[in-house]
Amino acid sequence: MEPRRNEPLIDKRSDFSFCKAVYHLGSLSLPVVVSQFLNVVIKLTSFLYVGNIDKYRFAGMGLGYSWIVIIGVSLSMGLSGGLDTLCAQAFGRKQYHLVGIWFQRGLSVMAIAYFTSLLFWFNSETWFVFIGVDPRIAKYASNYIKYYIPAIGLLMFSESYRRYLQAQGHFWPGFIAYLIASMSHIFSGYLFIVYFELYEVGAAIATNMTYSILVIVLFTVVRVKKLDKKCRTGIDFSNYFENIKVFLKYAIPTLINVLIPTVFYEFALYQATLLGHDYQAAHIIIVSADGFFYMLPVGLSITMASVVGRAIGESKPKKALLFVKASFIILLVIMLPISTATIIFGFPWSEIFTKDENVIDITSSISYIVGVYIFLSACSCTIVGILRGLAKQSKVVGVFVVGYYCIGSPLGYVLAFFGDLGLHGVWTGLFIGDFTSLCLLVWILFRTRWESAKDAVEAKV
Repeated sequence: MEPRRNEPLIDKRSDFSFCKAVYHLGSLSLPVVVSQFLNVVIKLTSFLYVGNIDKYRFAGMGLGYSWIVIIGVSLSMGLSGGLDTLCAQAFGRKQYHLVGIWFQRGLSVMAIAYFTSLLFWFNSETWFVFIGVDPRIAKYASNYIKYYIPAIGLLMFSESYRRYLQAQGHFWPGFIAYLIASMSHIFSGYLFIVYFELYEVGAAIATNMTYSILVIVLFTVVRVKKLDKKCRTGIDFSNYFENIKVFLKYAIPTLINVLIPTVFYEFALYQATLLGHDYQAAHIIIVSADGFFYMLPVGLSITMASVVGRAIGESKPKKALLFVKASFIILLVIMLPISTATIIFGFPWSEIFTKDENVIDITSSISYIVGVYIFLSACSCTIVGILRGLAKQSKVVGVFVVGYYCIGSPLGYVLAFFGDLGLHGVWTGLFIGDFTSLCLLVWILFRTRWESAKDAVEAKV
């Protein structure tokens, strides 16, 4: 049902205030943020077990996971991002049947992307050796990747299902599923990695079991509680190809927006690998810690895409703007102290990952750069989610190309290898690239015309 043309943007009787927006956004984003943290727990658990056994297998897993992030996780996060825009706007317009249609189209695109990407999974060792990676590390990385393949398919489905539910306002089922799955991974990880001594292969097998549990729990909770009853629809192929074109219009820019910084970060890992095993291990530890903190803005970004999209679908752009302001208050209150603490205290938890003193020293020496970077990247991530809710993800592509590839990546390489700054140079490039992108994203956000934003997406079959 389309909003009536004479319907006011905000009901004059509405008492939806800024304080309520902060509370509402906080309560909605909390289960999403915790779910993202629990997802990192799954990864870190495997890395902790392997890292305390062999630093070369640890490095191989780090390299392998980088490949998984580019080929698998990015596909999942990027393509499912199209659902943030389309499902949220459709639900806001009370086009409930359309929400289910977009979910079906998203799953079909995900399936095609998954099976197409398998070619890259089985030839990873050859590529690693070709680009100069130590053959031993390349072998460990390839072992991890090959056994990880089923987990990516499960992750793609669960991520799409979560976005579909979040567009309807159901944020807590994902939290329950991730809580149970992450707790089970602690035991399955120990069993396959340490007890059976399967190391990186055991880590992948344990992850497959974990994501299987995740999907089963998520699906069971939704069906038992009948949470998607309003939007659930039978298989519908009407206007299939037209729908796919519309879905790809928003999913592909979102995918590119995920891939550009992801490849940028993985190129930084490649640079760290060329610097030596100790620098690579230090970089992996820093990225793991940064990735843990980064889950807060990721969860906030996902929530913002949903609430902004729904508000725009309801023809209430002023309400969407209140959520935007609330998101920055939440960032300041939570991320600024984390950033400051990192600058002052560094990474005292480095010893959890490794006992190598040289690796620990390298990690601590870069904390001042990483601390500032944590806050900047959090702001960038949140703004990207806001723009996704406004159906402006295509504008982010150019921003990331300029910030990451035209400035950040070349600068980091030059400073690391020609300026003899080593890992400091790599992270300086990361910092400058993200700072440039943030400035451009803020400029786009400030130029947004909120009164006309409700016409951004034509969400109809």
